[in-house]
Amino acid sequence: SLHEALAFAASAEHLDVLVAHVRIPGGDARQLSAIVTERFPEARVLFASRYSRAELDTHGVDLGVGKLIPRPFHLQDVLAALERAPRDRGYKR
Repeated sequence: SLHEALAFAASAEHLDVLVAHVRIPGGDARQLSAIVTERFPEARVLFASRYSRAELDTHGVDLGVGKLIPRPFHLQDVLAALERAPRDRGYKR
């Protein structure tokens, strides 16, 4: 849930990567991304979904700076996405 993710982020001293599903009970992916990257600007954000970014955009889902990885995914997919994701908040792919 959004509440649990935020509680975890609030208690963390450092966060390199956030991997979350696009749909988050109690909130949305963009809200989670904004709060986490405000606290940890260096964190890279990955969101998982069965839908493409274009399909999500069509339905009004804005991921903000999050990088989308398709579901189902494997560890190699996450590692490849992290290689492509810069360590700043200014990216959107």
